[in-house]
Amino acid sequence: MRMEKPKPQWIPCSEQLPTEGDPVLLCDRYGNMTLGRLIKTNEGCKWDVSTWWNDLDDWNAWIPLPEPYEEE
Repeated sequence: MRMEKPKPQWIPCSEQLPTEGDPVLLCDRYGNMTLGRLIKTNEGCKWDVSTWWNDLDDWNAWIPLPEPYEEE
């Protein structure tokens, strides 16, 4: 019997930020989602999202990415 893993939960950015450099799924207040990672810069922390940097305030919550697919 296959055991179901618990589903990851959204984590508000105001409560906790991910480990620097780990890819995560980000969600803004409108429900828009994108892949990104937290990067520390000389000016503080920023989100590295695609080809631009975003301030921490641009995103409300994050969720860890699932494990990659593996054939059984």
